[in-house]
Amino acid sequence: MSRKRDSASVNIADQILSRLPWMSADYKARMRADVNDRVRHALLPEGLKPEQIQQLGDPNVDTAPLAEWCSRQLDAARFEETDFAPLFTAADLVDEMAAGPRSLLAFEPSAWRVDGSGRLCVFGPAVDLARVMSGSLRMSDDQRELTKEIGHPRLRRGLGEIEPKVASEFSFTAFLAVVFLEVPYCPSIGQWQDVLGRCHERGECPVPPGLTRWFQEVLLTSSKSGADLSCRQRVSMILERHRQNPFDCSPPIVTDCRHEQWGYSVPGKQKRGGQEDRLDWWTQGNSATLMVVADGVSTADLGTGAIAAEEILRHIHRVQLPLWRRAVEHCNNDPDRWPEVARDFLKHLVEGAHQQIVRVINHYHQDGAGHGRHGSRRDGPEELPIPQSPMCSTIVAAFVRGSQAVIAHVGDSPAWLYSPSRDLFCKVTRDHHAGQDDQFTFDGQAPSTALTRAMGACEFDQGQRKFRPDPQEPEVLQIQLAVDDLLMLATDGLVDCVDAPDPESKLNCLEEHLRGLVADGNSLTELVGTLIRLGEDGLSNDNITLGAIRIQQGGSENG
Repeated sequence: MSRKRDSASVNIADQILSRLPWMSADYKARMRADVNDRVRHALLPEGLKPEQIQQLGDPNVDTAPLAEWCSRQLDAARFEETDFAPLFTAADLVDEMAAGPRSLLAFEPSAWRVDGSGRLCVFGPAVDLARVMSGSLRMSDDQRELTKEIGHPRLRRGLGEIEPKVASEFSFTAFLAVVFLEVPYCPSIGQWQDVLGRCHERGECPVPPGLTRWFQEVLLTSSKSGADLSCRQRVSMILERHRQNPFDCSPPIVTDCRHEQWGYSVPGKQKRGGQEDRLDWWTQGNSATLMVVADGVSTADLGTGAIAAEEILRHIHRVQLPLWRRAVEHCNNDPDRWPEVARDFLKHLVEGAHQQIVRVINHYHQDGAGHGRHGSRRDGPEELPIPQSPMCSTIVAAFVRGSQAVIAHVGDSPAWLYSPSRDLFCKVTRDHHAGQDDQFTFDGQAPSTALTRAMGACEFDQGQRKFRPDPQEPEVLQIQLAVDDLLMLATDGLVDCVDAPDPESKLNCLEEHLRGLVADGNSLTELVGTLIRLGEDGLSNDNITLGAIRIQQGGSENG
């Protein structure tokens, strides 16, 4: 509804009574209350029970759209059920209408509003228009017009194409996706899948990891035969994910804690080639840690992935460590600048390491060394063939201070978080693959798992007769940690080597072992070793690296 329509309905009683000047003030007050009550009931949806009517506000007053009201709650970081009471009331009504004789076909957002006291107000005529008409097997023209943008795509072909209950559940879930992910309505299931697949998981109002995937799965299930979730349960699950959201760093950083670190690498028993993974970490005091994992790409025809990954660590040792220690001191002296300082440092680290790998690539090319497995020096660089795949590597680096971490990554080496207190196990990074990276236009030719960003990515400059680095912007994120949390940096082999039939089963197996190890009180050394052996004794078709940082109670303020 438009604001103009609201204003007209707000003043309807006064407009009527203004034509009856002979009434006394008391009689006008009683008449105004009676007119407002009649208008309220006329504006409510058909068939509501008395207890449902009592839960609703008066649509004959000034209201705000439910979507706009929910967005304000999100901006205020309020995620308890009581904070979203109008949304739960709407979910209950949709569940009720979906099971009734006049099923709801679509959730029409403008019909659901919230008044100044935080009560749900429902504009009944719009809701009733979106319901199946008694005895009708077809939608009216008005219904088609109402549902063409917000309803299930199969509704356009007629009521016989989809069950009304499935259509209403899909439409309500789509409304939740628009509100909680800030995406537009999509005209087809395929476009929903594409938009959600490339949706940012983070932003100014951080979206919990995995929430977009959850929407993908639920919308896809709802589009077929209906998901085994009520609308109320869907809202509860979304809010629970927000309560657990590690990207919500609004709580102040706690420096009175200490970090425990451990990790190592093993070569894949079934992998051809050498060990391209590298891992290292550095500490300052009890509660400041820098950890880096690099995974060299094994398909290089100039240099090797192992050299690229090693150059990252050499660059850190030679150049970045003094800068990191100064950054830690800066954060201790000026705590409010912690995220900014950490982000700037990690971006500088990634850019410096990237440039260093390209310098080594040019050295190899000009020297004639490193060309394939049997490269040899030649008379001049102009006589050398231009390598198509110079060496490169992924990187994931974490700067952890107290109870917060800033993570930068390029490529597909992941960072995982296990938080026992939040009952949360999730991947906090997003692989830079052709099928997922929103900065990459996927043309369907490259494999969907092809890297779109890599340390050392470069192009050959024919004029200069040397390689020039391609910009490789790292993705940087900040997460909130708690006591007993485990932040794990790994290479993709950690999950890929688990002997299970599909990626989801591999991940479930890893999570099950991790939860059991933590519940049994295993040391960090035992925990890391067991998880690595899970893949080493499984498929072992890739190198496996895992570094872990555990947050523990106690420490010093200046870390």
